[in-house]
Amino acid sequence: STQSTGAEITGINILKLHPKFVRELLILIVLWFVVGFSYYGFSYSFSALSSHIALSTTYGAAGEIVSSLLSVAPLLILGRKWSCQLFFLAASSSFVVMMFPFPPIGGFKVQDLCALLGNMAVSAAFASLYLYTFELTPTTHRGRIFNICQFACRIGSFLGAKSITLYTSNRHVALLVFAVLTGLCFLLLFIMPRTKGIPTPDVPIEVERRSTKYRMQRKGRKDQEEEVASPSG
Repeated sequence: STQSTGAEITGINILKLHPKFVRELLILIVLWFVVGFSYYGFSYSFSALSSHIALSTTYGAAGEIVSSLLSVAPLLILGRKWSCQLFFLAASSSFVVMMFPFPPIGGFKVQDLCALLGNMAVSAAFASLYLYTFELTPTTHRGRIFNICQFACRIGSFLGAKSITLYTSNRHVALLVFAVLTGLCFLLLFIMPRTKGIPTPDVPIEVERRSTKYRMQRKGRKDQEEEVASPSG
């Protein structure tokens, strides 16, 4: 029946019957908030890296185009989850490196190069998170979940746009905030499921079954490897 599949389960009942679904939703809210904060915050702060505002903005726009093209290969090979983790890790590492005064390399400032890489990584994470959210959420609740996540992203974008004031007054503190938030997203994705090769769920109960089925598949593959490695009696 429809009730047994969970299609009509809404409101507070979801909190009781589908804790994994709720846990993934809460993590998605955090991811969308951070990606909105980092994307808009660092994009606005990117123009403050140089006295040539037009040149900095051009570099930032070119970096977004390049990041969109380069993100295709990781998404196809690694999958959505690991690609998001890779991009968040690259962004956090770039922000950390920018905090230290490294000497120029080949006429280029290391801070400017890391700023460009960080901007590209955040842009790629922004684009990848759309696909990951789509594949992660059940069909019956996907529209509402996207609305919730976009609301969180909008709040993050408002606060991120204000971070340029902090960036111009205390650059190291602003970079530390960006690095900690993107690093937090990298860690949170470890407890999120993979979606590559797994059917998209239609109802919330399939979210519970998906994680259990994935663990069983991993256990089955491990048992098969142990049987092949063990000597025959």
